[in-house]
Amino acid sequence: MKKVIYIAVAGLFLIGCKTKTVYLPSQTKFIEKTSIVHERDTTIQIEQDSSFYRAWIECQNNKPVLKNPILGKGSGKVKAPIVSLDSSGRLDVGCVTENIALRIKLKELETQINEKVTETVEVAKPLTFFQELFIKVGQIFCLYILFTIGQWAYLKFLKK
Repeated sequence: MKKVIYIAVAGLFLIGCKTKTVYLPSQTKFIEKTSIVHERDTTIQIEQDSSFYRAWIECQNNKPVLKNPILGKGSGKVKAPIVSLDSSGRLDVGCVTENIALRIKLKELETQINEKVTETVEVAKPLTFFQELFIKVGQIFCLYILFTIGQWAYLKFLKK
């Protein structure tokens, strides 16, 4: 009976606290997005273009008259000139052109994505005085139990 109690008490002392959880490093991802807008002014060159009107001015009945008019239309946006001559001798010439855009602003969007990964590991707190004391006492008690078991086995089996 004494041996059963001794083994039960020894078994209770061998049961220890459970081990602490192992902390694995946790990864945190930071995604940084940077957008840069480049703005440039651009000049567009328009090809040279011209139109013309050629005629002789003569007097007929004391009034100026245009004789042998030749119209020259431009090759692109410029139309042939509009010419008028009134009875007082006033000459009007007009040239019409379509709208031409000369300034353009170009915007270019550049986006950069940077990923930063950081690893953090939780560190356990240092042991308190009593926790260290119980560990040392447990180690001594374990050595005592191993010594007692060894002595019992020596007496039981080897020393017959």
